[in-house]
Amino acid sequence: MYRATRNKVDAISTMILADKRGFLCRSARSSAGVWAANVKNVAIGDVIHFYYMQAGKKPREFGAYEVVSAEAHALPQQFGAQIEGSALYEVAPGELNEYLEVLRGYVPDPITDGYVGWAIKRVGRAPAFDPKLFTGMNTLQQYDGPPDDEDEDVATN
Repeated sequence: MYRATRNKVDAISTMILADKRGFLCRSARSSAGVWAANVKNVAIGDVIHFYYMQAGKKPREFGAYEVVSAEAHALPQQFGAQIEGSALYEVAPGELNEYLEVLRGYVPDPITDGYVGWAIKRVGRAPAFDPKLFTGMNTLQQYDGPPDDEDEDVATN
């Protein structure tokens, strides 16, 4: 699961990146050079449930997106080298890179000094947002299915 926020860019621009360009921008490493939390756990073929959070507004479910290889992407020319040890790709010079520059909210990866992210393809709807699914502050977290409902009788399920 991934939750984007207004800290980078607005909801519409984020949705355009995902739906029209098949891209989810995500640096591989922090400014200190260490891997960003959970990024190395995402593999090609995984599905990311993508949400957008904005203070004072109901969270938006952008959808479910499969992480694909650059070669399998509808716009493979957008991508450069795959980041070793991850499913992330560098953004190649060209239209996507220029669009990210115009948005001015994303920061280049501190190691590659360029934009980095996942090549994605929409495969459906994300589950309804439930804050219990995000157990910490990290924007990327493992999805293990819907949370247990404390009111349900577990013995009958």
